[in-house]
Amino acid sequence: MTFSDYYSEKSDDYARYRLSYPAELFSWLAAQAPSRELCWDVATGSGQAASGLAEHFSRVVATDASAQQVRMAASDPRIEYRQENANQSSLPDRSVSLITVAAAAHWLPLEDFYREVRRVAVPGAVLAMWSYGIAPTAPREVASLVNQLDTQILAPHWPPEIQKIRDCYTTLPFPFPELSPPSLQTMLPLEPDQLRGLIRTWSGSVRYFTSTAQDPAASIDDALQALWPTGKREVSWELFFRVGRVSPL
Repeated sequence: MTFSDYYSEKSDDYARYRLSYPAELFSWLAAQAPSRELCWDVATGSGQAASGLAEHFSRVVATDASAQQVRMAASDPRIEYRQENANQSSLPDRSVSLITVAAAAHWLPLEDFYREVRRVAVPGAVLAMWSYGIAPTAPREVASLVNQLDTQILAPHWPPEIQKIRDCYTTLPFPFPELSPPSLQTMLPLEPDQLRGLIRTWSGSVRYFTSTAQDPAASIDDALQALWPTGKREVSWELFFRVGRVSPL
């Protein structure tokens, strides 16, 4: 299977700068699963979600189509990383209690993926897919600056799949009875250079650089420097979800 690979060449920055997720999310997901034997983290990247899931499950199998992404993941004896496509895993039939897709469902061939989910899911298993918006929700002035970069400078460079992010996953087909997750956000103490690093990992930024040979973060550098010259600030993104109980084949 071919896939839209915007991240392999940025796999080191992806591991360094991509957002992590709140502990409350993983606690809630584990509580919904019928057991805590095995979790499958799909399109794991460099393991941003897998590490949190490993606190609650005996085993986590974390897969990604990109070999470079998997190589950048931090080693953890509770996590087994595999280079595999989302719709063609090596997991046995009826073996997985929780399937997760963090900030990647918009890239997947969902019909084929859902077929694979049904194959590997134990009775009562849960599928959870979540992501966050391009711009943060707070602080407001930082959010406004990032939104300007998103909607003006990068606008022609975003892949079409990013519209699903803008729709907060509401337009994704989802064939399973849905659960209602709690309202959650990921809040991180960041320095300005970490925000710049995160911006450079975006698919729109990768395409912008390919087209212009310019650093997308540089386009807001003066404004960011004036707004936030140094030091750490709490920056937050609201999470949005599609979570459901997997129905059998």
